[in-house]
Amino acid sequence: MELKRVTEVFSRMFHDPHSKVFSVFIDTFVDFVTVHGCDVVDWFSICFARLISKAGMDVLSALQSRIARALDAMRCVLIAQ
Repeated sequence: MELKRVTEVFSRMFHDPHSKVFSVFIDTFVDFVTVHGCDVVDWFSICFARLISKAGMDVLSALQSRIARALDAMRCVLIAQ
């Protein structure tokens, strides 16, 4: 139940227009995926689509590297299964 609530909040955070907020969010997202990734694999399709769309936007290079790290964390979880 709590993981479902967290994934709902994270889904809303993908749309935050402020780069500083999104930067902190992406760091938290990576930690969340690292710890609870196996429990929320079904949610990854939503995350993947939103991360790819965000990566396609004109964002700072530091944010691009954070997005790449988030995608890598998701990939590691999927490979481990």
